[in-house]
Amino acid sequence: RTLPGCAIPTARPGEVLDVCEGLETALAIETGRGVPVWPLVNTYLMEQFVPPPVTKAVRIWADKDRKGAGFNSANVLKKRLWEMGIKAQILLPDLPIPQGSKGVDWNDVLLQCGPAGFPGREAYRASR
Repeated sequence: RTLPGCAIPTARPGEVLDVCEGLETALAIETGRGVPVWPLVNTYLMEQFVPPPVTKAVRIWADKDRKGAGFNSANVLKKRLWEMGIKAQILLPDLPIPQGSKGVDWNDVLLQCGPAGFPGREAYRASR
């Protein structure tokens, strides 16, 4: 069975929509950047996500993990959105994956670097 378009809407959609894989990551981005983020629950649902009709651009806040699942799912979504005529951009944490860890996400960025670890406003302008 397929579940297209799944998300947990945390705010009204706008022309630019921020999405990520999980709820913890969404809360970290909202805390660090002050923008609402829709968690898409998991990598499968991320790949299937269909944004609301009002959305013209999507920023995809991906997890960075050793197996590449977070980036791969974000890339599948990005390509599909571009095919739909919706601009899309992937944002990955700039932290290295620690030895013995499976990966890093935006909550790790918030905990280690605070709000300064998140991309600046120029990253937001690039996707408009």
